[in-house]
Amino acid sequence: MNDPAPQPAPVAPGAGPVTDDSAPRQVFLLRSNDASQSPPFDLLSNALSREGYRLTLFREAAALFSALETDRPFAVLVDRDYADPQYDGLSVAGDSRLNEHNMPGILIAREGDMASRLAAVRAGVRHYLTTPINMDQLLNKLGHMAHEEQQEPYRILVVDDDELLLELFKLTLGRAGLTVKTLPDANDIVDEVHAFQPELIFMDVQMPGTSGPEAASVIRQIPEFDVIPIVYLSGDTELDLQLAALTVGGDDFLTKPVDTTHLVVTATARATRTRGLQQARQRLMRTAQELQSYQQQAENEQQMAQQLMNRMIFSKDLEDESMQYWHQPASRFSGDLVAAVRDGSDRLYLLHADAMGHGLPAALPLLPVSQIFYSMAKQGYTLGAIAEKMNSQLRVQIPVGNFVACSLMAVDRHNRTVEVWNGGSPDVLFVDHQGNIKCRFHSRHTALGVVSTDSFSRNTELYQWQQPGDIVLYSDGLSEASNRDGTEFRAQLEQVLSQPVAGSRYRNRLPALVDALDVHLDGAEPHDDISLVVVKCE
Repeated sequence: MNDPAPQPAPVAPGAGPVTDDSAPRQVFLLRSNDASQSPPFDLLSNALSREGYRLTLFREAAALFSALETDRPFAVLVDRDYADPQYDGLSVAGDSRLNEHNMPGILIAREGDMASRLAAVRAGVRHYLTTPINMDQLLNKLGHMAHEEQQEPYRILVVDDDELLLELFKLTLGRAGLTVKTLPDANDIVDEVHAFQPELIFMDVQMPGTSGPEAASVIRQIPEFDVIPIVYLSGDTELDLQLAALTVGGDDFLTKPVDTTHLVVTATARATRTRGLQQARQRLMRTAQELQSYQQQAENEQQMAQQLMNRMIFSKDLEDESMQYWHQPASRFSGDLVAAVRDGSDRLYLLHADAMGHGLPAALPLLPVSQIFYSMAKQGYTLGAIAEKMNSQLRVQIPVGNFVACSLMAVDRHNRTVEVWNGGSPDVLFVDHQGNIKCRFHSRHTALGVVSTDSFSRNTELYQWQQPGDIVLYSDGLSEASNRDGTEFRAQLEQVLSQPVAGSRYRNRLPALVDALDVHLDGAEPHDDISLVVVKCE
């Protein structure tokens, strides 16, 4: 597909650059017909047009330079492969006429190697892009140029007791487009720097009252001034004296009389770098403030969410005298849940759930689980019915692939029975006071939220104890808790349970398990929520 012929917009002779912010900025493009690595003109033009630029195509360098006599484009794009007996792409992009009129040339080349880039630099090219053109990079570069175009002049502070020199510096730097402030002494340097906010300070070394190095030392005491470069001025050419001055806050040294070209180049280069550093610092400060604000907002939201969840999940029935529980979340929001309630016939219903994942995403599915449990258990529904209702609700509310491992238990102390529905949780254990595991309730069902209602099983297991003991429930975060060597607590868990509790210092097994886990971890942080419940069966 051939690019369309150039159609430069009509511009009145002698017209300057467009200053209306609403008008599109002109961009000239010089390319030949065989620029196959570059995007078609229409595609490039449309992309630039959406961002407020108007692209004009030229096939010949002579036509482009002729247009520059009456028009002032914002930038000039030059295809490196452009071939002409008189001009090549390098010479056009680096042509001094572009820089003189502040129309930066951007070279578009196939090669990105060091040799090609070095050749471009030697030809005077400042901006270099490679094909295929990355539109984001091109637009970012044009945007950066637009930002530079709109920036205020660099601010230069000159401090010297020589009035003639001050006038010369002010005139020379002012003609170069810089904003200059002069001071005959450094006695009030801090106030002046605060007020003027210079991006470069030229400082005479020998001045009455406060010397240049003394003033520089004071300036360096103030953190917000540490990026402002200080260039000393002195007629003393002795190297040791210059080095001594540089050690107390200076960045460079110019020897009087100062060449005016050297002065302007030094001022522009140093001030450019200072402004870049200051802008980077401001961006970092804004980012830090935004992050702090976001963190505070997130903290407030999490506190509110945690309070709401605690009100909806936790019940005073957890303080039942026949049970104790211990909970150590891996983060603020836990995916483990312990809930308990008694029905009208004084049976203790207990829910122990462990949702998939960690943090808030794991905690959210526990809300419907807890609400269904409290509502149905108080009314004396069977464990199977409660589990089925939870499963059907989670099937609707949580994403596919998520689940909640769950153990439901009903303890009837009058009939000395324990009924359990276990779906995906570790074994629920009945351990007598001598440390014998009298009953092990295995996981015989799929975790909640996985199977359909048609495939769901309500079946439970029933055990009647003859001798007093404890029912122990725990999440896999306890059994899988690993120490620094990677050894899990799983093996020690049942060893601790096998210890008799009669006559020991422990009133029940929960403190023994918690202490053993603490010794096992030895300071290592568990990577999962841990919960543990012990119910006395007397």
